[in-house]
Amino acid sequence: MHACQRSGRVAARGARAAAGDAGDRVAQQRFARSDDALRLPPFRLGLNETGYTEGRNVAIEYRRAEDQIEQLPALAADLAGRQVSLILAAGSPACALAAKSVTTSIPIVFNNAGDPVQLGLVASLNRPGGNVTGVTTVSAELEAKRMGLLRELVPSATSFAVLVNPTRPGVDTQLAQAQQAARVLGLRLHIVNAGSDVISTQFSRRWSNCGPARS
Repeated sequence: MHACQRSGRVAARGARAAAGDAGDRVAQQRFARSDDALRLPPFRLGLNETGYTEGRNVAIEYRRAEDQIEQLPALAADLAGRQVSLILAAGSPACALAAKSVTTSIPIVFNNAGDPVQLGLVASLNRPGGNVTGVTTVSAELEAKRMGLLRELVPSATSFAVLVNPTRPGVDTQLAQAQQAARVLGLRLHIVNAGSDVISTQFSRRWSNCGPARS
C-alpha cells in the first residue's frame, strides 16, 4: 500500500482526499517489492500530471507485505490509523480486501482485484458504491484459452501442473475454470499448493514427478 500526504502530512479525510484537499495524505499498499520498478514510475507520473510532486506537496507512505499475505491486514490497519487521504491497493486482490476491512470512509483504489464483485469489494462494476473503486482484469474466463495454448505447445502431454497460492483471493474460481478446460481437453491437472516463497521449489519437484510427456 502507498499513502500520499500533502504539505508534509500523510493523512486524508474521506472523499476530500481524492479531490486533493490541502493538507491531505495518500497511501499505497503493495503485496511485494519486486514490481516497484515497473509500477512506481507511472504512479508518480500520474500524480505529477494532476499537480502533485512527491516531497514537495504530497507525501507517500509505502507499505509492502514482501510476499507475506498474512501481513496485509496489519499494514492496512496502520495506514487507516494514520488517517491517510487515499489508499492505493496494488499487486493483489488481498491488498484491496485488507484495506476494505479496516475502513469504510477512506477512499480505496485497486489496480488488480480479480473479479471485484465476486470478491465483495464492490456492489457492481458500473456502480461500485461505498469507498472502493479501481481498475482490474477479470481473467478467470481465460483459463480455457491458456490450457488450449499449452496443449498446442506440447501436444503429446497428458498432464500439466498448476501452482496455486491457496490464500490468494479468487483462486477457487480460476482453478474451477482450469479444471473444466482440462476435462474438455482430456488432460490431468496436478494442483500444487504453495506460498510465494516456495513456488520455485514446488514447481521443480512436481515437474520431475510428472515424468516425460506421453503420446
